[in-house]
Amino acid sequence: MRTSGAQNVAWDGKDNSGTFFPVGTYQVHARFHGGEYHFPMIDVENDTTGGPTITLLNPPGGSCLALTGGCAGGFYDDRAYRTLNGTVVDSGNTAGNVLCGLNPPATPSSNAITGYNTASAQRAFGAASGGNANVPCTGNFGDAKGLDMWTFFPSSTQLAPLNIVGPGADIGIAKSVSNATPAVGANVTFTVTARNNGADPATSVQVTDLVPAGLTFVSAAPSQGVYTPGTGIWNVGPLAFGATATLQLTVKVNRTTPVTNTATRTGTTPADPNPANDTATSTVTGTTVPGLPNNGVPPVASLWPLVVVVLIAGGLIAGRRRSTGRS
Repeated sequence: MRTSGAQNVAWDGKDNSGTFFPVGTYQVHARFHGGEYHFPMIDVENDTTGGPTITLLNPPGGSCLALTGGCAGGFYDDRAYRTLNGTVVDSGNTAGNVLCGLNPPATPSSNAITGYNTASAQRAFGAASGGNANVPCTGNFGDAKGLDMWTFFPSSTQLAPLNIVGPGADIGIAKSVSNATPAVGANVTFTVTARNNGADPATSVQVTDLVPAGLTFVSAAPSQGVYTPGTGIWNVGPLAFGATATLQLTVKVNRTTPVTNTATRTGTTPADPNPANDTATSTVTGTTVPGLPNNGVPPVASLWPLVVVVLIAGGLIAGRRRSTGRS
């Protein structure tokens, strides 16, 4: 028995076939079931007339139910279904389809809100006779299974909107470098990848990757959008679900100590629900040629004296100059 006050109903967001409802706004019909009665039919094989007929003889206030069929209104659902633990009842079938068996009802379930007229032949199934195989799926529709029908006196219906929203646009950032240990003075290329892992398309995607000290910007080649070297901002633009965009960032390495280059998602619409994958880094460490000082840059050789002797007619001329050691 429900008490007065707020009521909560847990729902996994899926329909009877196990498919998530699309993003959108739906109208919820909430009502109480007063005096709910069930009329199960066990191993009946056939029901070609669609009965049994249920009739409410003494409706409250003298008014019949607000259901299809009025005081003869009721409900049934002869579709396969999924239990709370995820098991689909009716092996070999899928939830949402009519149960197995020969000659099922033409309409596998009544309207979930207005029901159906139990005095009609809407739920007729099976054949005039026979069909008793004692196996749920090889005999006539009602063979070797239980089928339920129920009715109740409904309260007035309360309407409320149900808004289903997607998980948003999850922009994940990845980063790699062409050479983590280049020679000082050499160029390396960082590759930044932005991927939309969410269920919604993203717009106004922005990634910031400012070249740090120890590296010198050389060039940028985005697969889409525009990269501004002065700010490090890569305006990626839109990214559809599952789509990727890349930025090839070429820099010159100026020192032997490690330099870390960081790329971070700094903007997207709608909001990104997962900040854990918004940032990626790569580190380079410049190397030098063994035996060469000054971070590997060949130095000017020590000055040493050089004597030049020139032979000309009538004598010798000797001179001295200092050499830089360069040929």
